[in-house]
Amino acid sequence: MTSTPFVARWQIRANTVSTNRQNWINRVRSDLANLISKLHYVAKVAGLPEGVVKVALAKCLLLEASIEMSLNPVEADHIELIKLTKFARERATEEALEGPSRCHLEDGSVQENLNETIARMADMAQRTSRPPPDAGSVVVGS
Repeated sequence: MTSTPFVARWQIRANTVSTNRQNWINRVRSDLANLISKLHYVAKVAGLPEGVVKVALAKCLLLEASIEMSLNPVEADHIELIKLTKFARERATEEALEGPSRCHLEDGSVQENLNETIARMADMAQRTSRPPPDAGSVVVGS
């Protein structure tokens, strides 16, 4: 039978793509969970020495970049998640560097806005299920 090698290659490729896709989903969710944790930490360290705050913010920025680079820039949900991560980091930065008593947005305090954004990010992480192009592609030789 000549179709058996083709079917076997197809199954191997499908399994590899499926495994890579699941690894991608797990990595994005882990990065989001770490970012959310660090954002909460940044909000708590407001008022500590500026060096402590800046180190925490740098870690947030690194996670934000990792998340953005893992997402597909043409998928609507991914674009929204990128915007949310940036917005949340900017709000945490304001909260930490300006202090909660001096930093407010038109529609409420930064901390309330940050909490809402973090909740939306967590919800988006649960719905994110499509990796960017080539995130899990594997070429199987013929």
